[in-house]
Amino acid sequence: MTKSESPNSADDLTQDPLLRPAPVVEGFKVLEPAVLYARVGKGGMGAVYRGRHYNLDLDVAVKCLKPSLVDEDEDFVKRFEREARLAASIAHQNVVRVMDVLEKNGLHYLVMEFVRGETAAERVARKGKLAESEALAILLGATAGLAEAHQRGIVHRDIKPENILVSLEGRVKLADLGLAKATSGLDGRSISMPVSRIMGTPQYMPPEQWDTTDVTAAADIWALGATFYFLCTGHAGISGAGAFHAVARRIQEHDYPTLRAERPDLRPETHAMFERCVRRDPKDRFADARVLLRELKRLAIDDEDVLVDPETGTGIARAGMVTPPPRQTMLRIRAQVETLAAGKQAAAEPAGGSTRSEAPTIPSVDRPSGASSASPASPASAARIETGIGLTMIRIEPKPFLMGSPEGEAGRDGHETLHRVTISKPYWIGETAVTQGQWKAVMGPKSWGGDNERVGDLYPATSVSWTDAVAFCAELTKQERAGGRLPSGYEYSLPSEAEWEYACRGGSTTAFCFGDDERRLADYAVFGKDYKKGNSAEPVRKKRANAFGLYDMHGNVWEWCADAYEGELFDAVDPLHSGGSLRVFRGGSWINRPPICRSAYRIANDPSVATDFVGFRPALVAMRAAK
Repeated sequence: MTKSESPNSADDLTQDPLLRPAPVVEGFKVLEPAVLYARVGKGGMGAVYRGRHYNLDLDVAVKCLKPSLVDEDEDFVKRFEREARLAASIAHQNVVRVMDVLEKNGLHYLVMEFVRGETAAERVARKGKLAESEALAILLGATAGLAEAHQRGIVHRDIKPENILVSLEGRVKLADLGLAKATSGLDGRSISMPVSRIMGTPQYMPPEQWDTTDVTAAADIWALGATFYFLCTGHAGISGAGAFHAVARRIQEHDYPTLRAERPDLRPETHAMFERCVRRDPKDRFADARVLLRELKRLAIDDEDVLVDPETGTGIARAGMVTPPPRQTMLRIRAQVETLAAGKQAAAEPAGGSTRSEAPTIPSVDRPSGASSASPASPASAARIETGIGLTMIRIEPKPFLMGSPEGEAGRDGHETLHRVTISKPYWIGETAVTQGQWKAVMGPKSWGGDNERVGDLYPATSVSWTDAVAFCAELTKQERAGGRLPSGYEYSLPSEAEWEYACRGGSTTAFCFGDDERRLADYAVFGKDYKKGNSAEPVRKKRANAFGLYDMHGNVWEWCADAYEGELFDAVDPLHSGGSLRVFRGGSWINRPPICRSAYRIANDPSVATDFVGFRPALVAMRAAK
């Protein structure tokens, strides 16, 4: 991402020349599925906008390419889309996630995670040169994200302070991986950009990058070193003034300046690390980010809050001050966009109209022996719905219940206030958590197999962030609708926290679905394993189901819920909390003790977190209004 500007209003965006082809709906420019309401920055490739995703109900960054890039090179879009999709496969807490790459109305754009905070460049502009601990923490976070990319054969090629973000919570995120170069494409061929495209920023381009686009991971190491110099001194080590060839000569013919004169306070081992990063010969540097990461972990100064700064983003990243369109406006925009899409689809039907029924086909369901299959059951009475990916959805009857835990319950947490909740509509919830096989059927290949992840179609799909899980539900909705299996007025979604707890309880009012005796938990849950190499979640359905026929609600993997985290809950009808930045997950996992696996236990984390003990199960619900 580029340096932030003063935010532009939605009215200003309607006059933005780059967005001219995009439709205006309710006074806002729309690049599906985002409603744009501020411009965050602009650069040589295009511009970055802040928008609200009307399906996922969260803020996103939308990077829109200049049409001239497409017009000048017919193959540019193909390469751009392939590389962006490869980058989208990376789910790491230190990488700005690429959620989608799209083309609408002649505009090509990326939809990405929006990070509230500031770039490393903005932090230095605000604070001046950084303390050793702060500079190392930023470098370590960026390197951790880059290590995931290097492991997948992706070279960034444009690492610089402007492409390293620090969130309000102090998390470092590496940006613009969607514009990276893959050392080998999905089909084994090179998919690098031509020399005239996305070559990098002069002061942060290593010597070899000026002569070829075929660079290795060591090029990124040099750029990280140059970035560290900037963090420690407040200025680039190599001047970017003058013609490109003059900058190239300075980088290629001279050793990078050391930090020893300007920062004699740095430890000797920190100087040595930096100097190895910026050596002219790639073979003399750290081989890749994974190797550098090990060194940085050794050098890191133990201060977990070193990057938490209440002044983060003030006066610079002012796009954070802009508010999204009101809820009712978002509802109207979504409805109008869907109506427009439906009209286009109808216009594309063959002459004489479609042979399909206007109403969608009701999903197939299990029926009692002898029941006729000629007329499918109504969704209002279907006990089980079978999806096209092999996930069975179990109907849950609406009913009031007591959510939370009584004060005497063993292991009770302070955020489990007992309160009365009414669920007013029936819903269906997955019989199991989504498995790796089901994930692949909806989202395509994903890399599993870390030290604590076993690979197999029946293992839970882990290392999935909240954002990933919501995207899965949206895509599953599209697939089931296209297959004629989605009841009218329904959609797949993460369950609300109330829907999840009611389903987990299976009608019980006790600590677990089977009672209060945690000694029985082993019959129902995978839990209590040490977090060490080789241990992992187990395949689904290995334990007993609860009274509703649901497996692994306790243990195995934590499961994301739709809600934002609220510390205290109150009596409510169909609660679904949308305020706040954290998202809830429930149920405990294979590493947790029994009290953590209780029905009422609740915890929250950043929606970008993706670990080997967190998964999800979808619900089929009446369409929820956008928040």
